[in-house]
Amino acid sequence: MRSFADHADQQDVMAPVSVTRPAPARGAAMPAAIADAGRARRARHIARMSD
Repeated sequence: MRSFADHADQQDVMAPVSVTRPAPARGAAMPAAIADAGRARRARHIARMSD
């Protein structure tokens, strides 16, 4: 029972972190999408060059 209470205290400490984490995660997804667009553009450019 003691360890469960410790675990619950740990989760209470972790909760603010998980609440604030989605914003940076959403921000980090944007550069990934931009990188994917850049990769697609580069692939299209390479395909055009090889013709």
